[in-house]
Amino acid sequence: MFQLLKAILVIFILNPFTPISADHHEAENIKNKAHSLDLDKMNSFPINEIKNFVNVYSKIKTEFLSPIDDAVMINNAIKGMVDNLDEHSTFLDKEIFAKFNKRLKGGSVGIGIEIAKKNNKIVIMTSLYGGPAYLAGIRSGDKIIQINNVAITNQNLAKINDELSGLPNTFVTIYIEDTNKNIKIYKLKRTLINIPSVFINNLKNQFIHIRISQFQEKTPSEIIKELRKEESENIQGLIIDLRDNPGGLLKAAIKTTDLFLSKGLIVSIENRSRKIIEKHSAKPPVIIGLKTPIVVIINEGTASAAEIMAGALKDNNRAILIGRNSFGKGSIQSIFSLPNKTAAKLTTSLYILPSGSKIKNGGIQPDIFVEPMTLISNEYSTENKTDSNREGEKYSHDYLLFQAINTLEVMNKIN
Repeated sequence: MFQLLKAILVIFILNPFTPISADHHEAENIKNKAHSLDLDKMNSFPINEIKNFVNVYSKIKTEFLSPIDDAVMINNAIKGMVDNLDEHSTFLDKEIFAKFNKRLKGGSVGIGIEIAKKNNKIVIMTSLYGGPAYLAGIRSGDKIIQINNVAITNQNLAKINDELSGLPNTFVTIYIEDTNKNIKIYKLKRTLINIPSVFINNLKNQFIHIRISQFQEKTPSEIIKELRKEESENIQGLIIDLRDNPGGLLKAAIKTTDLFLSKGLIVSIENRSRKIIEKHSAKPPVIIGLKTPIVVIINEGTASAAEIMAGALKDNNRAILIGRNSFGKGSIQSIFSLPNKTAAKLTTSLYILPSGSKIKNGGIQPDIFVEPMTLISNEYSTENKTDSNREGEKYSHDYLLFQAINTLEVMNKIN
């Protein structure tokens, strides 16, 4: 029945009016682990490769024009190994690792973006909704080509993140190549990234629009609190907006998803041996009736834990997904601290959706593909709006939200 409903919705929704113009645009399981090399547990030890390394090391020590500190050489070697593993693994030197630990305790200062490597370029994975970069118009898929006066040639993610962060109220200039190959320059003020996790609007006194900017510890309780304020018998549909959500805390994403499912698998975690090491399933109660239709909006900035929520609701036939393919970050990174106060951030496991599929580079496909377009006037838009108390205000430029409303109206008619 749900699959038939999807097919009907495609017919109804993918017949839009003519637009004015087109608008282009982690959950990291972080663990601090003391790590030492255990040769007994290794299947094989690359003796010949180690000899080559020692030979080169020796030549540098004896032949290179200028003396180089041993620690610097070894750290550079480790950095080269780690940074070239995949798009998310990276080496954290002593200074960056110390700043990383400080940010975990006291919040981060920056411009509100998550970055990754793609095709040897530094790509914006997500521009955090409501952050300085988002408000300036920077979006997922844009490439960073220069920071201040320095071109991006270093592919070390930790180092680039460090250059983007700094003291509050200081400025950073970044050069961006957008998805249309246009070069744009932005001078952005660094701020303490303390953006609310949940924004809720009541639309037409019948639909609830929940925009989740990222998954924080309080996200599930905030949603429960806000939804309990509404008269549930009047709610004819729910829109969960995961656009430009970089993920956040895995546990918070699982608990939030569980609010809308009474049963069924949410996510599994697979290790390097292809063994399932964790399973998370839904259980009652739910925060809203199971017959209340749900639409989830995703885009290319929807990543990691946000993809888990979207995928779980889709695979359990609880929601219709509309928008564009998500980013495609289905991996978990762990932090391994080293004795010299540096660290290696390594990809160690993968998320598996209830359907058994993995979140790959292509991302999660929506049931209904909708390109964002510019509307003349639309009372439902939240584009560049971060104030949740704007009920009834006329907005513009949010065609996806407009189509989510249309989808709910069709679902109610069919049901």
